[in-house]
Amino acid sequence: MSPAAMIRRRRLQEAAERLRQEPGLSLAALAADLGYADQAHLTNDFRHVLNVTPSGYRRDLDAD
Repeated sequence: MSPAAMIRRRRLQEAAERLRQEPGLSLAALAADLGYADQAHLTNDFRHVLNVTPSGYRRDLDAD
C-alpha cells in the first residue's frame, strides 16, 4: 500500500469514528479537521471506499 493510500485510509477511519462519537458534528468541520480541501472531497473519498456518503453513514448509525 502506498503512503498516500495509507494516509487516506487512516483519515477515513478517523472520519467514521468521529461520525459515531460526535453525531452533531458538521461534515464541513470534519473535512477541515481531517485536512480535506472541502466537504465534497471528504464525501467523494468516503463514498469511493465505503460505498456510502458520510451523511448516509451517520443516518445508518441512527437507524440502529
